Amino acid sequence: GVIGVLADQKMRQGVIAPFFGKEVPTTPLPGLFQRRSGSTTLSFSVETTEPLKWTIKVFPVDYPQNKENKTREKEAEISNKAIEKALSESPLDGFWMSARF
Repeated sequence: GVIGVLADQKMRQGVIAPFFGKEVPTTPLPGLFQRRSGSTTLSFSVETTEPLKWTIKVFPVDYPQNKENKTREKEAEISNKAIEKALSESPLDGFWMSARF
């Protein structure tokens, strides 16, 4: 099966992690799901290539395998870096439903 998490949403509470140079509350769910399931975690970006046509890119997200680095803070930082990479692929295609800053 597959589960999706909208990890770019603003959190009132959450783990504080850097996101485009700002410290912001971040959901710990992607890292927690990966830690508990051992599954592969992927990040997606969507790029408009022409009117009504898009390209979806998929990036693996590499969480630490050693126990001392498996913290919510480190996992939230890695999740935010994956979101930064996806948004940097095509900044105009970013869709912000909430102010993250």
